[in-house]
Amino acid sequence: FVSESSQAGVRTDLARGLGAHRLEGGLVYRWLDERATARDFNGRTYLVTEDYDAKSGQWGGYLQDTVTAGSRLSLTLGGRFDHWDETGESRVSPRAAASFVIGPRTRMTAGYGDYAQFPGFAQLYGRNGNPDLEAERSRHFVLGLEQRVGTHTRLRLDAYHQDEDGLLYARDAEWRVENGRI
Repeated sequence: FVSESSQAGVRTDLARGLGAHRLEGGLVYRWLDERATARDFNGRTYLVTEDYDAKSGQWGGYLQDTVTAGSRLSLTLGGRFDHWDETGESRVSPRAAASFVIGPRTRMTAGYGDYAQFPGFAQLYGRNGNPDLEAERSRHFVLGLEQRVGTHTRLRLDAYHQDEDGLLYARDAEWRVENGRI
């Protein structure tokens, strides 16, 4: 197996306060380049089982607004947009967060985020590749409690929940338990 990959990117972010609001946004562009070749020996000769040379760009951006309501509550609403030229797929991912000050040293936080992960070149064109794959998706929920202890220390307890769908799986390449059987 021989593989060579490289990537380059550029990112810019901007933030601005407007009264009780803090607006933030940014743009990102990544250029990906990957070549791979794999061969297996079948007892008589070597067979090429994987051979691809792929180049593509990924780009996207985000925008969010954090509103501070008094000295105890802040809310953040925003989202991301991502696009991968290789598959032509685009994703919009909303995000939200809240922080509420319970006492002088105690804060409760909550958050939600929708995320997407585009397939890599090997997943699209490799040995078990499928060029029609779409992005894996997940939704994250978090609820936290934070207690400051002294001036330089804080304790934090977080509870997480994550839903996933569209996960990539190659039946012949990965073991899974299905209906109690491997």
